[in-house]
Amino acid sequence: MSDRRQPDLARWNFSLNADGHLVLGGCDAVDLARRFGTPLHVVDEARLKGAVSDFRATLSAALGEVQPFYSYKTNCVPGVLRLLHAEGVGAESISPYETWLAIRLGLPGDRILYNGVNKSLEGLRLAAAHGVRSINIDSLDEVERLRSVLDAARAPLRVGVRVSTGAGWKAQFGVEVQSGEALEVFRRLHAIPQLVLSGIHVHLGTSIESPDVYVAAARAMMDLRAAVKQSTGAILDHLDLGGGFPVPTVREFGLWDTVFHKRLRRPARPPDPRRPGLAAFAERIGATLRARAAIDGLPVPAVFVEPGRALTSQAQVLLLSVGVVKRRADGSRIAICDGGRSTCAAPLGNEYHELILANRARDPGRVTHTIVGGLCTPGDWTYVRKDLPELAPGDLLAVMDAGAYFTSFANDFAFPRPAVVLASAGQARVLRRRESYEALIAMDEEPAPPRTA
Repeated sequence: MSDRRQPDLARWNFSLNADGHLVLGGCDAVDLARRFGTPLHVVDEARLKGAVSDFRATLSAALGEVQPFYSYKTNCVPGVLRLLHAEGVGAESISPYETWLAIRLGLPGDRILYNGVNKSLEGLRLAAAHGVRSINIDSLDEVERLRSVLDAARAPLRVGVRVSTGAGWKAQFGVEVQSGEALEVFRRLHAIPQLVLSGIHVHLGTSIESPDVYVAAARAMMDLRAAVKQSTGAILDHLDLGGGFPVPTVREFGLWDTVFHKRLRRPARPPDPRRPGLAAFAERIGATLRARAAIDGLPVPAVFVEPGRALTSQAQVLLLSVGVVKRRADGSRIAICDGGRSTCAAPLGNEYHELILANRARDPGRVTHTIVGGLCTPGDWTYVRKDLPELAPGDLLAVMDAGAYFTSFANDFAFPRPAVVLASAGQARVLRRRESYEALIAMDEEPAPPRTA
């Protein structure tokens, strides 16, 4: 069994030129690889800006004015973040470093959210000093930590509570709504004069396929909002629904994928094109919030969201060069590339991403290949039993939807991390240089100089 589907480039708004080469941001992918080397991340500026515009318009049509704060952990390249901020997107931080970076990139406090678990005094002090839009408390312990850094605040601090509603992920973040712990955290925060209760935050998962998850969470959050009003008198001004909105061309692997794809080496199935789109999510969430606000006699809360992949996934492509092709007795091929899952394409172990032969994109797929990286480990595979035109050394592969977690999870296991370039209107410039050997040891103690006779 193999994968013989031909990908439709229109799903990413990409095109081919007369030579059959993939075009990104008006630039020939083959030329980009020749100029900057591979592995190479290419960000299409027009595609990125279009994703922001479409996302905001779709949500706002059903939810009113929506404030997006980009999840920094999704794509940590400052050049990408600058583009997002220029389009009016704020920053969602989970660490002192990410908060520092948002400040370094020029964002005012009201465009930064500070989330995360086990927040350090360093992180809380930095967020307090910069007056971020909301510090979302994740535990009772954090209430006391926050109290100890209030001297760093220039004005009353806006705070929220990160909750676990029972919908979506049941993980280590958030305080439970059902047990009453979330309401208790709100009460303790309300008792601190320097704090202003602002909102409720939830993070439900990644690539969520059903609006039902958001609807269930929104109902629980509105219940809690009403309880906070009754207990403290405070009216929370916003609900933060986190991220997790799906991308139509990416699918997270489930249990059966683990069995068939990872263990039995069967080709992974692509996303179902019939999955609900973003508009369906927005309509269901909006109806839920309006109905419950009317019952409570409270204003409809503003909606914050923390998109990651929904903004950047489709706008970035990872280019890999084929170096060696090995033929197997069963007629299949193993193509060894200059980047793999363990170095620059970690999400391929948990998600479906399409693969394009960037230098011969019109050729039909007819030979089964397994695509691997350059590490001497059997775990460094990226694609299993993928039908492509017969590959040869020098061919250029394009991993689609590389804008979410690819650069964040890239590591320097035996190879430097790849460069990132921005393609726009036929021009390209470097956003991140390829990591040098010197950079790989820059933080290490210098070895002793060689001994001379």
